[in-house]
Amino acid sequence: MKITLHLGVHKTATTYIQSRLSNSKDTLAANGIFYLGLNDTRRLITSKLDKDLTLDPELTSQISGCERFILSDENFIGGTNKLRNNRLYPNVAHRLRNLIESLNNENIDIYLTIRDPESYMVSRYIEYLRHFSFLSFNEYYDEFFIRNFSWKPLVRLIEKVSGKSIKVQCFESIFNREDEYFEKLIGIPDIVLEKADSNQSIKRAKVSRESYEILEHLAQHYPRRMTKKILNMMDNNVQISKQNSITPFSPALSLRLKENYKMDITTLCTE
Repeated sequence: MKITLHLGVHKTATTYIQSRLSNSKDTLAANGIFYLGLNDTRRLITSKLDKDLTLDPELTSQISGCERFILSDENFIGGTNKLRNNRLYPNVAHRLRNLIESLNNENIDIYLTIRDPESYMVSRYIEYLRHFSFLSFNEYYDEFFIRNFSWKPLVRLIEKVSGKSIKVQCFESIFNREDEYFEKLIGIPDIVLEKADSNQSIKRAKVSRESYEILEHLAQHYPRRMTKKILNMMDNNVQISKQNSITPFSPALSLRLKENYKMDITTLCTE
């Protein structure tokens, strides 16, 4: 049996990919592929990665006999908690080692999607605000040396832990070659997958600068935990005024991040 691990990262269309796979479970099963849905993945696997993980016997029974087992969860490598010690995912080595050891299978393909640092850092920060008490952008990244952002340390660490050369995809190219991407992920050509769900959780609207300024003002005068509820309300309503993008970086820093990303693409991306 071959195992496919799709590790994210966060904010790289992971929910969309998981939705298409989930909606196509019957088609995949007919071709010898078992995809474990996200809720079951997080209940049976992801939630236990910080401890000693043993695969559930029922899951082991389900995957026995299949030709390919697909697991996808961006939280395998960690969450969107505040960054510490200049590391994007501080516990990735421990969590990934637990995951791979529990699978007890050397035949593993690992997929990781990276994204341009500027949009990733803004999107990751907004995702943090959806789940945790308010921190300003500067507070959230105050232990991270933004100017030197590179995906290389994360990729090299995953490769070191797994003992494998991982397949790195650029987020910006996925939707230009979507069929090809899924073909590689599932390992079989010419399978027609179902469309992703169209609900708001699949493709969230971008949070505008105006929305962020409201959250920032609220956090100055009320308990910071309140901003989660307000942001949820914003996610479910349309802004009636003109929207402007959140632009936390100076032009010089923005240019530096773009240059860093170009070097990462050249070094890391398999396509």
